[in-house]
Amino acid sequence: MFNAGRVDVFKTAINTEFNAYNPEIRRKTRKQFGWEDKIVVGHIGRFTIQKNSVHMIEIFGEVAKREPRALLCLIGDGELKEEMMNKIKELGIENQVDYLGRREDIQQFYNAMDCFLLPSLYEGLPVVGLEAESCGLPMFFSTEITKEANACELGHFISLDESVEVWANEIIEACKANMPIRKSHAKEVSAAGFDSREEAIRLQKYYFDNIKKEER
Repeated sequence: MFNAGRVDVFKTAINTEFNAYNPEIRRKTRKQFGWEDKIVVGHIGRFTIQKNSVHMIEIFGEVAKREPRALLCLIGDGELKEEMMNKIKELGIENQVDYLGRREDIQQFYNAMDCFLLPSLYEGLPVVGLEAESCGLPMFFSTEITKEANACELGHFISLDESVEVWANEIIEACKANMPIRKSHAKEVSAAGFDSREEAIRLQKYYFDNIKKEER
């Protein structure tokens, strides 16, 4: 039915303009949290088996071992929170992790971060990936995540079979390469079909066109 043109697909969409990179928001947020000289690896989401949350800590543990300026910003909550905190203590990286709990003021943190880590065991299309990419953040996905999540060529896909050393190397290299040239990728994410305004207009046209067909 899809090949016959009888199915229309409307993408998961975000407000790309709202999630555009803003250097002033970045400056203010990093100053507020004392991150001016840090390389901030970020994660926003539920702490669950699906998100591979404990392994994410192990990956960052290797990043922290190689890069003293690295800091992990965790935003969210979930059933694996205690296990994650125990892993942080076990690895001795308490001073390189800021856990900020559940928050609604997410936009400022995309700006303040230097990359985003999402080594999920499985996903649909992760909205956080689109938001982070729109804000110019390199994304580190597991290869279990759909390639559609790479909306503007900032996505790095790494197999979960790879060692934490491989993950850490790619994270550090990509962060350092992107930080001096950081810019908004909102237009690219929009052009890939993920802008909420454009998709709303398309959906409206879809309904109006079908109403007209029924009226004939």
